[in-house]
Amino acid sequence: MSIDYSGFAFPKTKIKEKSNIELKRTEIRKKSKKMAKLEKNRFSIIQTNKNRCFLCENNKEEKDIKIDKHEAFGGRNRKKSIEYGLVYYLCRIHHSEAETNIKTKRYLQTLAKGYFIKEYPNKDFQEIFK
Repeated sequence: MSIDYSGFAFPKTKIKEKSNIELKRTEIRKKSKKMAKLEKNRFSIIQTNKNRCFLCENNKEEKDIKIDKHEAFGGRNRKKSIEYGLVYYLCRIHHSEAETNIKTKRYLQTLAKGYFIKEYPNKDFQEIFK
């Protein structure tokens, strides 16, 4: 016995349409898994101590503060920042400041550019971070 759903307000989708939707979801999941793996394995060429804020130098172990990882370049260059190790360890206060205050953001980006040039002298910074 089969039911005709065509007259219903929300008819069931056809199998072919479902498979296209599922393919798109799978692609998104793959991208998300790749990004999650990349984020999990972040490293920094700028800082060696992961427990200390780069700006105020408060230590996570001495004070009860959270330290966040902050990529020097966001947006389309965020992934490249992670790949090349342009990651800062910042306390929550300075992490939100780096996101909102343009002077702090530019300061951290300028420092990151210097570290990149020192660490990767044979790579063109301008070409990679367009």
